[in-house]
Amino acid sequence: MSTNDGLPTVSSQPRPRPTSNADLGFQRRKAVRWFDPPALLRAGAKVALSGALGNYLDKRELQATSPASVIDDFAGNGPNTEELWVDFLADTGDGFNPTYTVAWQVSQPTLTVNGRELSRGSLLVLGGDEVYPTASPEEYENRCLGPFRAALPFTEPDVDGRHPALLAVPGNHDWYDGLTSFVRMFTQQRWIGGRRTLQTRSYFAVRLPHRCWLWGVDIESEAYLDSTQISYFRAAAEHMRADDRLILCTAKPCWTERVPSGRARNLAFVERELVPPGVKIVLTLTGDSHHYVRYESPDATSHKVTAGGGGAFLSATHVLPKTVDVLDHQAAPGIGATGMGGTGIGATLKREYEQRVVYPTASRSRRLSFRAALIGLRNRRFAAVPAVVGWLLFSASVSGLRLGDQRSMKEASVDWGLFDLLLGDLRSPQTALTIGLLAVALILFAKPRPLEQKSTAIAARVAMGLLHAVMQVFAAAGVSVQALRLAGGLPEGRVFDVGAALLAAGLSAIVGSMVMGLYLVLFVLFGHHDNEAFSAFRHEGYKNFLRMRIHRDGIEVFAIGIERTVSSWAFNGSATDPSASWMRPIAVPTLQLIDHFTAS
Repeated sequence: MSTNDGLPTVSSQPRPRPTSNADLGFQRRKAVRWFDPPALLRAGAKVALSGALGNYLDKRELQATSPASVIDDFAGNGPNTEELWVDFLADTGDGFNPTYTVAWQVSQPTLTVNGRELSRGSLLVLGGDEVYPTASPEEYENRCLGPFRAALPFTEPDVDGRHPALLAVPGNHDWYDGLTSFVRMFTQQRWIGGRRTLQTRSYFAVRLPHRCWLWGVDIESEAYLDSTQISYFRAAAEHMRADDRLILCTAKPCWTERVPSGRARNLAFVERELVPPGVKIVLTLTGDSHHYVRYESPDATSHKVTAGGGGAFLSATHVLPKTVDVLDHQAAPGIGATGMGGTGIGATLKREYEQRVVYPTASRSRRLSFRAALIGLRNRRFAAVPAVVGWLLFSASVSGLRLGDQRSMKEASVDWGLFDLLLGDLRSPQTALTIGLLAVALILFAKPRPLEQKSTAIAARVAMGLLHAVMQVFAAAGVSVQALRLAGGLPEGRVFDVGAALLAAGLSAIVGSMVMGLYLVLFVLFGHHDNEAFSAFRHEGYKNFLRMRIHRDGIEVFAIGIERTVSSWAFNGSATDPSASWMRPIAVPTLQLIDHFTAS
């Protein structure tokens, strides 16, 4: 059953348990292969379109027509609640195995970690990027809604007839269609398995027990915060009192940015202008980077946590700064405002937060970086790119060498070596154009870590791109020599010419991929290209999520790590409990308590 907006209607009632993939109602997707040319082109087109038309596609102003108020009515939440459990995970909706591994864990009634029994959250908060690579009803169904429905298909209501709840903030991948699919998925009181969505907009404010609050802020657009969202949080702030504790949830760890972005500006505006004086921001949660890291204020009263281990490929941790400068909005609230969304952040308004825990460790992350060399094995269709480039360079170089030479290519190639083929590159206008286009493409691909000086950043990008281009041109010349030698047994004429070109393309597919991998490994070890390197080998381990206990003394946070993703599942068709997951792991993964602290 589906609605006219293309998204399935899921009720709270139990449904027949599936016994095969055909009965699931969704497709179990593999992890996105970010270096596959078709996926790369589609994602690039979406990014370009979103960037060019982002302000025109922005749906947030239209959300003003949707009623919105502070959320305080959901299962387990009430003025007399002694404790409330809340789960947080981010960057879900990639490959089925890692996504379902985490979804299955957070959906179990209890988890035992380090001898401590932790109850399932009455509220599940998704911290951005609920779908990859781009937002669409089909991808949401297959990569997000379907796996979470299978993990928790049904829950019995509590004594007041209420079910567990679900809230979400959008990330950049949710924004690629201007929030259209996100709004339909999360803001229309739908059921996602045994959980019901509560929010009516892409942001929310939740009253929690013991004078704690949760704000989910949509800062993903680089534009200024929309006036509708500002009005919403100002209205929510009227219900807050001095010394209330606030959890901020956003989709970007802006505090780790070396060069502040529009998102950092927007988050600073929220903290400075919308959070009431005296309200303590004790915890800020985010995803976007697919690892776990916590930064702590000097007096240990505030924590900045990135917990993006919900299912997407692992992100590097060895590139993270040991300390970060964070705006202290409570030191001088309202000072330095330059208008709606303005920065105005002076040095005296910042505090230095120190890195406390990181998962995986920096040393482990550095060792994993070497796997980027396997880009050709992990992204086999990517080999088509260096194959085409190698063929073009081979053809152009040979054309340059044969200028004025009346001999056949087979006869002439006996005298050619590596430097002859490089010389042929210089003699051919066709090669000059090919190398020029290759250099431009690799300069655009280069991603040095952000630098404050724009001119320095551009110079670094150009230098990295040119170095990569030189590496590829030398590799292509070496491949051309070997292709000509291997083709030596072919008959002279057209057969030899075509055979040598095909051999050059085939060898370039292998060698060019290896050069790309070597380039990524070389630079990621020094903090550059970390996203490209880690997305190249798509490590599915080191997942993580948070389980939080809201109680009288503060917010107790348990950060739970899963080192190995489950890859073998069995259908749970004989289960009599309607809330039992449709599929269970053949071997239950070991949970690790990677961090434990109290925000108060």
